[in-house]
Amino acid sequence: MPDSRLVSAIKKGDKSAFELALREEPKTVHQKSRWKRLPLSLAIGKGQHYMVQRLLEAGADPLAESRDPVPALAATLAEDCESLRILAKHGAANPDRLKGRPGALHYAVWLSRPKCVRALLDGGVKLSFQDGDFTPAIEFAAMLPGRLVEEERSFDELRQSHLEILQMLVIERSAVDFRSANGRTPLMIAASVGSASAVEMLINAGAHTDIRCNGGRTMLHWFLTSEPRIPKGPMTDLLAVPRQEALHEDRLAILDLLLATSPDLADNSPEPFVHSWTRSASSFEDCELLGKLLSNGLEVKLRDAKGKTALHLAPPPIIARFLLNAGVEPMVTDHGKNTALHRALLEERIETAEAFLELGYVTNAPNAMGKRPRAIARTLLKKAEGVAKWSSNRAAVKQIMRPRPMNVVSGSGTHNKRLDTLRRIVRLLEKAP
Repeated sequence: MPDSRLVSAIKKGDKSAFELALREEPKTVHQKSRWKRLPLSLAIGKGQHYMVQRLLEAGADPLAESRDPVPALAATLAEDCESLRILAKHGAANPDRLKGRPGALHYAVWLSRPKCVRALLDGGVKLSFQDGDFTPAIEFAAMLPGRLVEEERSFDELRQSHLEILQMLVIERSAVDFRSANGRTPLMIAASVGSASAVEMLINAGAHTDIRCNGGRTMLHWFLTSEPRIPKGPMTDLLAVPRQEALHEDRLAILDLLLATSPDLADNSPEPFVHSWTRSASSFEDCELLGKLLSNGLEVKLRDAKGKTALHLAPPPIIARFLLNAGVEPMVTDHGKNTALHRALLEERIETAEAFLELGYVTNAPNAMGKRPRAIARTLLKKAEGVAKWSSNRAAVKQIMRPRPMNVVSGSGTHNKRLDTLRRIVRLLEKAP
């Protein structure tokens, strides 16, 4: 099917032909080209701002499906601020017209485009605090960029863009204590994603640090229970190293800021908190963070509602040794009569279990279910031997089907290391009474 006169005029940039086609064939504003592209998307792609405005006035639907991204996303990707301003002025970017989809403001924030955010705000887009089923754009503003597109921007540039957007959407709009559907504030979100600059900006703007979310967690809980990750995308490899380095520094800086504004760690209920700080330190194997918590009055011997200490959470060996040196008792049992050794074996954290045994914390007492560490370790060893045998057979078949140098045949190294560790654990437990 040939292109309509309207589409042809847009492609050529012929305003007079465009006006004539629009007047004589008004219904073609909804007609796709032979390549399934809508006139509005074509006009935005060509940078024809006059035509964008006229198409919207003629009733073009900015949310209609086509092979192109929705106009708001297309304009944001191209950083076409004028098109975004026009979309906003015609109400095409307002939340009440989005039909449950992310809007122009969401795209601009998520892609870290401060100029696009400013253009939308200048165009009169509504800053909705409740966007139905979709996360409000103001919540996005408290996060670091989560979706990276192919562009030549360093991590520092992305972070600076993020702070500019935060200033525009949160601070200039006096929304520092905005509460999301689950009661989170921008400060909680910024702390949980590991953005020290955003946390400092919000605190300086007057954000309250004593607010709790619907689940009763403070900003310190959110910070400690979060596990910031490198976002997936084409730029991941380029940004992974600088972001990982910045993440560690930011987490320590955030902890300093949060402790300065809420120094009483005893005010945090033991049940969630014993999990919070242990998992946070374990995720990053960060003894420095744990040391800061201890020096600020953290009660290291806290137990949760099930009687678990930090060691019952089977942290990595480096954290386990740190906790033992700090005075956590390894041989106490939880309500299920499990010692830290029981929990490490039940959760298959064999390196942690081996660390306990090497330090002399050997026990073979049964838990409430009658399970002894020696029996658990033997079961794990039997399972690992079966996996190693299967892996070895599979590697041998691959070698026959597609010969390669033997040192390239994969799959056995990890299994052999696990087997060796489990055999050492079983030997140590054999000596237990």
